[in-house]
Amino acid sequence: MTNKLSPTDALQRLGDYLLKVQTGDGALPIRSGTSGTVPEVVPQIGNHAIFGLVDAFRATEDRRFLQAIRQWIEWRDRPRNADRSISTLTKTTDSEGTVGAKEFVAEASYIELLHLLTTLPLGEGDRKWLQTRLPFARRSIEAALRQQQKNGLVSTGAGAEATQLIDNVIVLRGLLAGTRYFQTGVGKERGMAVRCTTEAVRLSTAISTELWDPISECYRSSLRQDNRHDTDFETRYPDLVANLLAIGWLPRTTVFRRRAKPLYERIVARLADSSAMGLPRSLSTEQDLDRLVWWGFAAEGQGDTDRILHVRTQLARMDPVALEISHPSLIGLACRLIGPLA
Repeated sequence: MTNKLSPTDALQRLGDYLLKVQTGDGALPIRSGTSGTVPEVVPQIGNHAIFGLVDAFRATEDRRFLQAIRQWIEWRDRPRNADRSISTLTKTTDSEGTVGAKEFVAEASYIELLHLLTTLPLGEGDRKWLQTRLPFARRSIEAALRQQQKNGLVSTGAGAEATQLIDNVIVLRGLLAGTRYFQTGVGKERGMAVRCTTEAVRLSTAISTELWDPISECYRSSLRQDNRHDTDFETRYPDLVANLLAIGWLPRTTVFRRRAKPLYERIVARLADSSAMGLPRSLSTEQDLDRLVWWGFAAEGQGDTDRILHVRTQLARMDPVALEISHPSLIGLACRLIGPLA
């Protein structure tokens, strides 16, 4: 911890930290390689980190952050497997990767990232570069929908917890961003915009029906093949995170908005002060940071000014080096929460 910085100064420091984590070829590993190990790169986790650099660049206009974003996208867009999939990558000298069933989640986030880039004050060279990413954007939409099931949800199709609420929320955000991306600017393509809109409506309906438990009145963090569904947010941290993320990240349509307020109030009443799962009073460990960001997004989504102020105050004081952060995604998520203040 350190003295509170201004939001812009905090974003500068956190952005600088992410630059040190990024490798020379543009990849962004979960943890730095130590003796006998190599860094592991998971695109979805890297995407969360890169989103933070968007906020850092918007606030500071430090072009190193924009260059890092470009390098990350170019790293991902290099040909790899026949279907271009790459989920979890253990870095080697030639940056080869392995096929992963979770690839569709990362692809949806790339669309959101490309859309965010169109909202930045870019120079002519940057806009021309963004224009060259159009084929990548189209492929990302196709990949994001590759795992869509008959019920409309996206799923890995394997494993006991193949259908995850968090995955579906992230893909929905990507499709909504894809609609905006393909409607205007460098990505203007009516057919792709219509497809993103159509699939977003379908997925939104599936989330509201298949992943909502009317008995527990909360979201199911996953649909299990044994017909048991994970809704115990009071004792299972993954169930709590999934519900906090749904509160903070689902669109403000009528059905989601109507459910979010009472669900958030119930979670706050039962868990906000919990030492194990609640909103941390201070930030001294990576686990504190993990809880802060998810509580922060839910508080932001519900306009809970006291709690979001607490979260942003703690984040602005954070020293990621002292905390020994292994997941750069948490730093990126912190930047997204600080960003609106800069």
